[in-house]
Amino acid sequence: MAVLGKFIIDLRLDGYHFCLLANNGQLLYDSTGFASEEGVMKGIETFKKACEGNDFVIYQDKFGRFRFVLNKRYIGEDYKDRAQCEKVTASVQRFAKDSVVVPYTPDPEKEQAYAEAKANAKRAVEAMIKLTEITGRAGFTARATRHSYEENFGTGNREEWHICEDNPDMEWLGETSSDEMTGHYFAYGVYYDLVADKKEKKKIAQVVKTITDHIIENNFHLTDVD
Repeated sequence: MAVLGKFIIDLRLDGYHFCLLANNGQLLYDSTGFASEEGVMKGIETFKKACEGNDFVIYQDKFGRFRFVLNKRYIGEDYKDRAQCEKVTASVQRFAKDSVVVPYTPDPEKEQAYAEAKANAKRAVEAMIKLTEITGRAGFTARATRHSYEENFGTGNREEWHICEDNPDMEWLGETSSDEMTGHYFAYGVYYDLVADKKEKKKIAQVVKTITDHIIENNFHLTDVD
């Protein structure tokens, strides 16, 4: 008789996760987030197929901890010694194929928290897109914006604060840093993978392309209007 583990599904702030548990309840693998219950179910099947391919590599990080990497995509938990990591890797191979999938049980509190997290992320990404569209220079992203009803509107270094061409009641700040743009790239990627619908993915791809084109065309510099 086969000894079976199980896949359980958990909803967190970053989406639906699946976890592979051994028959004794030991956590063998914890996935990244998926945007929907349907997505996480497909993720389980993809993970199972990857395990059948047996493309496991064990590596040691800069802190001396060991992890397995499956199919250059799935990264396991960290362990203090290689033998422990190898044991868990063997268990993943053993249990993944035949483990049962425990149906997701809706949790109103978690679903409300997830919905709020998605709404907050959506507002943040929309604001980021606005920072790029507002400057009037393709691909250049503003550092900040201010409206006329806000304190200090119209003050500050006027070589860096610019009145919007299509809205005199709004101004934007230049001198955007490369560190800030690194944050934008990271945030767009996370939102694209975990939250965005098809329409939003198309928009994000367009914005990121415009930003990247700007950087490449200007010899890997951010060039302001002045």
